[in-house]
Amino acid sequence: MQKILFTLLSVFFFITVSAGYSYAERAAVVFVEMEHEDSDKQSTSELWAVYATTRYVSGSYEKFYWLINNSTTKDNFIETVQDAVNSYTTVDIYIIAHGGMQYFWCHFDDRIYVDDIIGLKSLDNSERLRFVYIGSCHSWDLTDEFLEAGAISAVGSDIKMSNFPFYPRFLYNFGVKQRDLETSVQKSQIILFDDFLINGDKTIYMNSHD
Repeated sequence: MQKILFTLLSVFFFITVSAGYSYAERAAVVFVEMEHEDSDKQSTSELWAVYATTRYVSGSYEKFYWLINNSTTKDNFIETVQDAVNSYTTVDIYIIAHGGMQYFWCHFDDRIYVDDIIGLKSLDNSERLRFVYIGSCHSWDLTDEFLEAGAISAVGSDIKMSNFPFYPRFLYNFGVKQRDLETSVQKSQIILFDDFLINGDKTIYMNSHD
């Protein structure tokens, strides 16, 4: 049943993205892996992450590069980022995954470490990276590396975090309401529960740095 639901949602997402108005030359890489056990079945949290991303920012990108569940390997991530920056002048990355102080998890017990992130700066056109949302525990520890790799801004949390309800609230403020990054983060947090911080340029908004 879950596989059927995921398939139907995927079709809906494709139609939504294809029908929406998008900004030319902008793409998003979306990395979603919430299964510690490396199950091939999509979890409810993975489904909702894909739904929220498409629901609130489908009109803001010309293309989405989806890495979900068993496609979330380190090699796929690096290759996909290279493909995106080769094809589009502005690339944002959204990561929803488990993580630690120096890494975030992939599928098949794989991990992307800080050295792998810094290594992105060696990719052709890495300066086209713009914004990175890192939705993992200790994700604040990874923001410096993404900025070193070429991104303008990165958002992460210094605590053991939950992406929900912050992530859909953030996408709504940043993508739908077109608020700047600092305002979007502030308005999306739950006091005494969330601790999301911005590293880099706090003034960017969705329709900037095209």
